[in-house]
Amino acid sequence: MHEKQKKHAQFVRLPVEIVKKIDEYKETKAIPSRNEAILELIKKGLSKTD
Repeated sequence: MHEKQKKHAQFVRLPVEIVKKIDEYKETKAIPSRNEAILELIKKGLSKTD
C-alpha cells in the first residue's frame, strides 16, 4: 500500500446484522466481494437521495 493510502485507510467493524444483510445482497446479485457489494449499496442509496 502507498504511504498516502495508509494515511487514509480506515477500518470499521460493522455490526453482525449489517454484515449478514450485505452478504445476502452479495449472494443474490452474484457480486464477487463484500467490498463491491458495500460500494454498490452505497451508490444505490446515494442515487435515491437525488
